[in-house]
Amino acid sequence: MFGVKDPIPSGLRSPVVYTFACAGCNACYIIETVRHFSTRVKENLSSYRASHIFKYLQNSEHCHALFSADC
Repeated sequence: MFGVKDPIPSGLRSPVVYTFACAGCNACYIIETVRHFSTRVKENLSSYRASHIFKYLQNSEHCHALFSADC
């Protein structure tokens, strides 16, 4: 009748595959990670230099202005 485990919040799940789709130009990245989803999102939006999404947003001012963490 009852589940044995509590559900895992979506931000703490791992491994995950997720999609970043830019609203400004329809660029799309599909990413697989073994780290927590919320950790990777924060890295992609902050100063994590190895992130392709971070580099993309830094090089495209128009898309950077349209993007928010709520997307």
